[in-house]
Amino acid sequence: MFSQNYNIDSPADIERHAKQLENHCLNDYIWELFQEKTYSSDNKNKGKLGQLVEEILFNYKPNSRKEADFNSAGIELKVTPLKKLKDGKLTIKERLVLSLINFQTVVDETWENNSLFPKLHFLLLMFYLHENKAPLDLIFKLITLWKPSESDLAIIKKDWQFIVDKIKAGKAHELSEADTNYLGACPKGKDSTDVVSQPFSSIKAMRRAFSFKTSYIRSIYEDLYIQNSNNVNISKIGNFEELIKNSFAPYLGKSLDFFIKENKINISRANKHFNKLVIDAFLKQQFGGTSEEINEFRKANISLKTIVLKSNGIPKESMSFKQIQYKDIINEEWDDFEINKIHRDGRFLWVIFRINKPYNKQSEVPLTDIILEKVMFWSMPFSDLQIEYKKLWEDTKYKVLHGDYNHFLGSKDNPVGHIRPKGKNAKDLMETPQGTYEKKKCFWINATYIAEQIRKDI
Repeated sequence: MFSQNYNIDSPADIERHAKQLENHCLNDYIWELFQEKTYSSDNKNKGKLGQLVEEILFNYKPNSRKEADFNSAGIELKVTPLKKLKDGKLTIKERLVLSLINFQTVVDETWENNSLFPKLHFLLLMFYLHENKAPLDLIFKLITLWKPSESDLAIIKKDWQFIVDKIKAGKAHELSEADTNYLGACPKGKDSTDVVSQPFSSIKAMRRAFSFKTSYIRSIYEDLYIQNSNNVNISKIGNFEELIKNSFAPYLGKSLDFFIKENKINISRANKHFNKLVIDAFLKQQFGGTSEEINEFRKANISLKTIVLKSNGIPKESMSFKQIQYKDIINEEWDDFEINKIHRDGRFLWVIFRINKPYNKQSEVPLTDIILEKVMFWSMPFSDLQIEYKKLWEDTKYKVLHGDYNHFLGSKDNPVGHIRPKGKNAKDLMETPQGTYEKKKCFWINATYIAEQIRKDI
């Protein structure tokens, strides 16, 4: 069944050879072809799987060369894990690391001649199911050659340039995966104390690597299966953010009533998320898809949020996220905290309105008094997330662990976020690790912080 030989100069034959492992593990391959040859099966380090694929399947020693793994064919090999969801479906487990960033040398590179390109332009992707097994026993679910599309490559180029420009500005220590869309600068050290020098600042920066962000590699995996998708691309040259902003530009300073009538949008105001539905209907008209159907949004993990400011420029409400799961948070790690992952890897499209007179319920305000003020793409700055919001999470976890549900941090206690109730009513309770029942509460982003971020956007 299995063959040992392949043409190292032929992309098609490299793929054919690799595809032998689909729905198989390396142990199957070894047993059939090399029954006398043994490899250790006790190593639980899944990171070793890629090395074993190189050594066993392709019969070459792992290396750290700058060129692609199969240089004559121009192909880079990447082994990446899947995870099984509760409903049995498979999805991407983590980002796909491409190559380490050398802060000292990358600033002298150009996009036309950079050390990253051989690692991303033509990939042999080998997706395996992450399970509690030795590496040799892990099953490969999908193996395929893949190239980024022209439109994707244009966005990747912009992401690369943004990262390099930030390093050139002496801000390598401020890099964040949320800065960019498809290509990220992910942490690659042991922890935040594992730092190195950067060329244009005396401040040391965390070690980082170029990577395909989790949302982007997830979209690659999903697109291999989705047929007749409703998803649409906005741009072929990577300027989707500019196109989005330009589409709203004629309506800035105009009322929501004018906006709706000009675009013949028919959405009942009785809908709970009326503003968002209106904006999604507009995006559908302009680009052929809602915020959830635009490919660039899906691949970059961009979420639409509508915000309403009071006359003083501060939102009437803070921004809420999911409820705290009291019995789960005590065993949670910061890297697994859902809100950390949302802001670490994702971005937001903020569509901002202003109401310049006092009101209790927005539904009671005439649409003529709701003004479209601003449209911006936003991601939480690295230090705000990894320092201030992390403090909020740590404090919350500590208090839940010790049964203190009455002294969570408020909006005056943390510059970025706070904890407060979010339930149907006062009787909407959740069981705690102590066996008691407490009001449902959730993590919020402070209204004053949101206002500050809007003012900073130029």
